[in-house]
Amino acid sequence: MKDVQNTPDTRGIAIDQVGVCDLTYPITVLDRENQKQQGAAKISLSVSLPYRGLGSGIKRALADWPDIAFTDDRNGCQFTAAVARKPATASETGLPETAQKTTQKILEFLARQPTASRQEIADVLGGITQDGIKYHLGKLKAQGILKRIGPDKGGYWKVVSQ
Repeated sequence: MKDVQNTPDTRGIAIDQVGVCDLTYPITVLDRENQKQQGAAKISLSVSLPYRGLGSGIKRALADWPDIAFTDDRNGCQFTAAVARKPATASETGLPETAQKTTQKILEFLARQPTASRQEIADVLGGITQDGIKYHLGKLKAQGILKRIGPDKGGYWKVVSQ
């Protein structure tokens, strides 16, 4: 007899779960007085089939966009896909140019007035809040362009590089 269970399925039918449904099986149980009681059990049982790796759709996506990062975790029965967005250019959004102009204005002002507070900078620049100034100062400090010397009150800003 041919072992059909160990041969590949060439029918092209997607099967993600297998099992039996409404199987009637004779059973014997003991009641409270230890007497045998005959009965029938109706059993349904199913199991999910194991994950078998990346399918053809994933492979086609990779062919069209090779920058997709796939992690194929067969032990965990899953895969993850990370699609990175392409960075927007200044001409596409307008935001980086505006931010660049704002940071340039902040640096120019602090070169002239190194003891200025965030509120003073916001007042002079106009159109930006004190929180907006705080954000830009934090970015400039993180980039190593700007450094705070001394305490918040009584200290000053030093433009390290531009």
